[in-house]
Amino acid sequence: MPFRQATLALCGLVLLTAPLAASAQTANTTCQGGQQSIGLAPVATTCPIGRTPALSSFRFGFFNGDHRFRQATLLPNGETFDAAWADVGGEDPWFIEAKWHRIPEASGGVVTAVVQGIADIPITRGPPNTTLVLSGFEFKRADGTDANIRTIAIAMDSSSATIRTVLLDDQGNDYSNLARAIAVGFAFGAAGVPDPNMSFAATGVANSLFNSHGARLVPGQPTEEIIPAENPPPMIALRPGVLTTGVLRPGPLVVTPSTGTPPAPAPRTIEVSSPNARAYQVRVAYLWVPNTRLANTRMVSGGGRTRSVNDTSGTLPTGNYVLQGFSFNFDNSDHFIGGFGVHLRGGFPVRNEPSRADHVITWEDANWDDPIRWTARFSDLRPAPAR
Repeated sequence: MPFRQATLALCGLVLLTAPLAASAQTANTTCQGGQQSIGLAPVATTCPIGRTPALSSFRFGFFNGDHRFRQATLLPNGETFDAAWADVGGEDPWFIEAKWHRIPEASGGVVTAVVQGIADIPITRGPPNTTLVLSGFEFKRADGTDANIRTIAIAMDSSSATIRTVLLDDQGNDYSNLARAIAVGFAFGAAGVPDPNMSFAATGVANSLFNSHGARLVPGQPTEEIIPAENPPPMIALRPGVLTTGVLRPGPLVVTPSTGTPPAPAPRTIEVSSPNARAYQVRVAYLWVPNTRLANTRMVSGGGRTRSVNDTSGTLPTGNYVLQGFSFNFDNSDHFIGGFGVHLRGGFPVRNEPSRADHVITWEDANWDDPIRWTARFSDLRPAPAR
């Protein structure tokens, strides 16, 4: 038994996935993984998922009730993904499960920022005829802190190359009438325009929040890593002077593979709609997917957890799909959190819970008695073109 697996077994933790596939993966590959753990953990998947695969489903949960929220991490990392689900102590046992679709012709990136409440984060614009899709994410409150949670959300706006993130607790305020802050009021799929008179302030938070390379983050100033496509389409370039009046003169034709890297973005400032809200660090992994691979972009929403017509509004996917955003909200107040996830084709098998087989989302504290509201925006995934 490998050392890491043996160590987990000694701790009572079970690795729930098959070993990584040794062979190279092809287009349209679906990879998934799940694990029980404590703290931050690398999670093996059924095949290498790449740096920016398209996220389809995920679910976090605690094994020992509910807790205040400090961190939710679900970030692809090449052959595996990094995961965490924790309050301030980080000692509670949790489980994670997630599924991705690899789209090798898509390019992407990871943007990191320290923000407050509701924030619109600019990213590098993608190639023409592509759409933003979610690849992974991390929400993290400052070291040494945690709090209840009312709302968590990500919205991708392809037209403005902007990602909206939301993380709110009541913090002594009543957000129940703030339509922008709760899921029922979101016009998801359009990031919206925050109040330009609201300025950014996050005193002291950056002292404990860093980017993936260990550099301190400046509140309101995002950092971004661009990740080229695995298999970019070829880009044909001609040597100067060889093309006149549509006739190619004799001479070599130069075929240059595209790097998949869009041009560097112009400096842009984060817009913040809730400057008095508790600050947090957010990291979003995104993907610019060719429109030829996507179909039937739509949103589903609900006030319950099952696929019943009484719980869900909108058409659920019947085949492969990729997420473009989500929102979750407790309508009555903020709460401890026990589980969180989007799994629109039904429950996951990790905890062998037949009672959840028809659940399409997870959003709950220790019981299911609080009024909730959620949305999920997604696109059906078309098959990869024949090669």
